[in-house]
Amino acid sequence: MAKYKAGVYSGDAQGFAGPLKVNVTVNEEAIEKIDVIIQKETPNVGGKALPILIERALENNSVDIDGVSGASGTTKAFKKAVGKALNRAQGIEEKEISYTPGTYAGEAKGFSAHIQVNVTVSKDTIENIEVTQQYDTAEIGGRAMPIVIKRILEANSTEVDGVSGASLSSNGIKNAVNFALEVASGQREPLAKYKAGKYTSESDDMRVTMTFSKNAIEDLQYDLTSDKLVDQKPAIDKMRQQILDLQEFEFDSISGASQSSQQMRQNTMHILTDASDITYEDRLSESPIKDEMRVNFKNGSLTLEQINAILNAIGEELIFVGPDLRFQYFNEDAKTYTYSTSHLGELYTDCHPPQARGVSRKLAYELATRQRKSYSFWYVDGNGDKLFITYQALFDSQGKYIGLLGWTYNGQGILDTIDEPVRRGSFGDPNIPNKLLNETEEELEEYYATKVENDPGRDYTVRELKRLDRVAAMDGENLDSMSSPTVKKSGKDEEAKASPNEDTISSASLKEDEVQAGKAEIEENQSNDKENDDKQTDTNSSPSTLY
Repeated sequence: MAKYKAGVYSGDAQGFAGPLKVNVTVNEEAIEKIDVIIQKETPNVGGKALPILIERALENNSVDIDGVSGASGTTKAFKKAVGKALNRAQGIEEKEISYTPGTYAGEAKGFSAHIQVNVTVSKDTIENIEVTQQYDTAEIGGRAMPIVIKRILEANSTEVDGVSGASLSSNGIKNAVNFALEVASGQREPLAKYKAGKYTSESDDMRVTMTFSKNAIEDLQYDLTSDKLVDQKPAIDKMRQQILDLQEFEFDSISGASQSSQQMRQNTMHILTDASDITYEDRLSESPIKDEMRVNFKNGSLTLEQINAILNAIGEELIFVGPDLRFQYFNEDAKTYTYSTSHLGELYTDCHPPQARGVSRKLAYELATRQRKSYSFWYVDGNGDKLFITYQALFDSQGKYIGLLGWTYNGQGILDTIDEPVRRGSFGDPNIPNKLLNETEEELEEYYATKVENDPGRDYTVRELKRLDRVAAMDGENLDSMSSPTVKKSGKDEEAKASPNEDTISSASLKEDEVQAGKAEIEENQSNDKENDDKQTDTNSSPSTLY
């Protein structure tokens, strides 16, 4: 079947300095000739670029060509004009494009979750595309997006080829841009940023109520529910006004008003969670734990491995006794007393020496019957360390007794360091044991000696930190991130930052570097394109298999 209807077709566009018009001669399969009929480009820039662009279009039999450096306006106009002519040669009906200039949000389903974009348009041109949210696989969808965006901008259309091996991500970005363009042309309602309505959150001393339309914070009111924050009311009023003026949930903390700042931030963040259309699952959609079984809590979820790691890392010896008075659990940090799995299932009272069993029975009775909420005391062990020991009653969401929690903390580290100066934000030497957690040199040696080759969680974290560094660089932030590790200077207890890693690059080169990196990645994996495409087509497949 013939690609074109042979003949001469015209096309036009607005160039850098004025109108640009071309005549394109085609046979049934190829572009034979391109003549520039009208052009007012700068002679030494756009004027010199046009012959080069014509040569490239003829060689590639397409307008999907590289532009000419320093003549981006002329390049865009040339591609648009020749593209119009080729569309006419193919019998494609040309749509009249008319946008209301501005920036518009759009979204569509990607590979893992929704992709969100901001698209800036002039009257008839797509000027810029910014991805504001995407959770697709970094190594495939994440690298394909800059390439697709570049093609859309050059063609001034979403009717462009996607990236092989990343079809769902490619279609997602194109559909998200289409959404924004339909809003810009008045064909659909704007994307809702919030769920319209009134939302309330209450903290210890403050109640906050916020009213939202679909795309704006309309109002914020607060009530102080105690007298503790009355003196900070002028500061709270400033926070309120800043949120309304900037239409953002971030605000500057005000000196001398740390309590009110904390409670305002806590309440507004809770409200944002309720009012936002972005779900917790959306945010987890690319996480290495996405497909692992998680235990859901009121304030989030954890995998079983995470729960076990948290219980073993909190620096306290934990024991749990069920309502049957049987010893049910102890964590791995239980070093003060000698516990073993052989104790599990034994009566809690029998785990105490004979002289203490009467006291333990009395304590368990008072805790279970709500005659006592908790009991704490200091105890000196055989090494002379002061231990802080607590027993607490635990109840379920309906108020029914489910057992008692016992925890022991070796407080000697706190007592030994209590007079040290405050060093918030200043990292100490990582090779010195943390006294507050009662670390030992032997534990540190074992920790640093442990190497794991295949660690998706670690690798994902490192990639994400490097991405955040690049975003921070674009925003002009002075990089001092966690991805630049703390090191110890030789012979001194001073801290220094390692040289910025090679992934920290200037904002000027970022976009092109990402595009080139994406191209290299895709080309390198051409032999696996079909396999990757199959994985993206299968909606039940896990993104973690693509790392």
